[in-house]
Amino acid sequence: MDLRLSNSLVDLDIPIFVGQGTEDIAAPPVSAKKLQQLFLQAGKTNLYLKEYAGYDHSFTDQAHKDHLVEVCIDAISWTLKKYE
Repeated sequence: MDLRLSNSLVDLDIPIFVGQGTEDIAAPPVSAKKLQQLFLQAGKTNLYLKEYAGYDHSFTDQAHKDHLVEVCIDAISWTLKKYE
C-alpha cells in the first residue's frame, strides 16, 4: 500500500504548523521543505514551516538545552492568530 502522510495533509483546510529543527536527523529538514513545496504547488497556503536553527528532532540544542516548550508556544500562538 502506498500511503504518504503528505497526501492526506494537503487535503486539509485547517492551519498546519510545522516546526523543524535544522539538526534533525530523524526527520531531515529537506522533508519539511518538500512538504512545504507540495502545498505551494497545490495552491495551498494553510501550512507554515518554521525552522529552528541548531535544534534536533526533540528540539534540543547543541548544548543539550530543551526548547520544546518554546516550539509549542510558537505553534499555539500561530494557530490562535489564524482564528482571530
